[in-house]
Amino acid sequence: MHRTLALASTLALSRAACVTDADCSLNGVCTGGSCLCDDGWTTYPSLKLDGPDCGQLDLLPATSDTSFHGLDTNKSSWGGSVLHLPVATDGGGKKKWTMFAAEMTRGCTLRHWTTNSEVVMATADDPQGPYTEAFQVIPPWAHNPEAILTPGGEVVVFTLGDGKPVHGPEFPCDAAPGAPTPAPPPPRAPTPAPTPGSAVHNVSMLLHHAPVGSVGDASAWAAHNATVMDFPVEFQWEGNWNPAPVALPDGRVRVMAHTGFSGYFNELVGWSGEVVIEAPSWEGPYRLVSSRDVTNCTHCEEDPFMWADHRGNWHVIYHRMFDNGTDCNGYPDGGPGGVPPAKPCKAPEGRWSMGHSFSPDGLTWSPISRCANTTAQLLGGGSITFTSRERPKLVMGDDGRPAFLSNAVQPFQDGAGADAGVTHTLVVPLNVKQNREQQEQQQ
Repeated sequence: MHRTLALASTLALSRAACVTDADCSLNGVCTGGSCLCDDGWTTYPSLKLDGPDCGQLDLLPATSDTSFHGLDTNKSSWGGSVLHLPVATDGGGKKKWTMFAAEMTRGCTLRHWTTNSEVVMATADDPQGPYTEAFQVIPPWAHNPEAILTPGGEVVVFTLGDGKPVHGPEFPCDAAPGAPTPAPPPPRAPTPAPTPGSAVHNVSMLLHHAPVGSVGDASAWAAHNATVMDFPVEFQWEGNWNPAPVALPDGRVRVMAHTGFSGYFNELVGWSGEVVIEAPSWEGPYRLVSSRDVTNCTHCEEDPFMWADHRGNWHVIYHRMFDNGTDCNGYPDGGPGGVPPAKPCKAPEGRWSMGHSFSPDGLTWSPISRCANTTAQLLGGGSITFTSRERPKLVMGDDGRPAFLSNAVQPFQDGAGADAGVTHTLVVPLNVKQNREQQEQQQ
């Protein structure tokens, strides 16, 4: 397996000549006309026409097909953000891999994510898990957590939703048969039409935080209301927000955020793209620093995860709807109004559900190209292909570089439609030195 992965990386050296590091996706260097990819990145030969070299994640086999379900294997989680933190509850401040995950309450599946999604903290001695749940950090409704560690030693969790049941009470999936279900909430106000031009307003987001030495103490967590100044009204705050924060060494925090609501075709802006906001500290205030949409496609991506690499370049990976039943524009087969897809997708090496984009400054971004698919190789042999693999987040090693990939996954389950079956979170290793050495010792 390792020889195969090494060969895939070596193939990147024999491809068409590069001119600049941008021809290597800023995930490597252009040397003598060839791309030398960084550890953890490679080039799939069949994807050469899809984007520049070094654009695909180079993944090693996972030790298990599950890292975290929730309190037990019947619970559904949906992705997690992982940091390596000292956890006070272990009795000595030893670092543990600490996951902030979205978990569905009351035995519900992802079908009830808008009412039953909470954010929990779970810890493990190994970044691949298994993770053991510690406590609830944010009650429903809160989803897609993304945690950062600031230079000042504060762990801050950004979320879609702020712990208020804006979509109604938790659905009682665990109720006895025949038990009454809660009345549906009053209809929400219709989505307002986008405001053309430069209309802006101030909005706020609730951030949950704790000192790094106290993250294992549930009572240490507090909420902070951060202001986003002059946010364009046309982006319909907060919609499918899905924030992707990055803590910078000087204390600034830069966030890529999704805009517009995630309505399918009946919304005017749905899946309208990403913007970048920034603040002098995690507490805010935040202001728009990018153009009004940094992506290059429509209704084609969500769930950004952004980071700055060791060279100062910027990257983002998305849940990018390439080949999982959609055309290249991201629309389901047939498109809106039954219009045939404009660009039917090819599907080299499987169902590609993640995309990568890069930028020298974090403001002007490359087009999105395929970077990972829905299949995970397993260390004991074999593989598993998921019906959905979303919420991509990289887990950084102690050197600050990408070392693992975390995803929300839904296995194929008989009789379970979209969002209906039990889902979980999976962490798999990247092909980097420390992971290679560890797997060699295990064999």
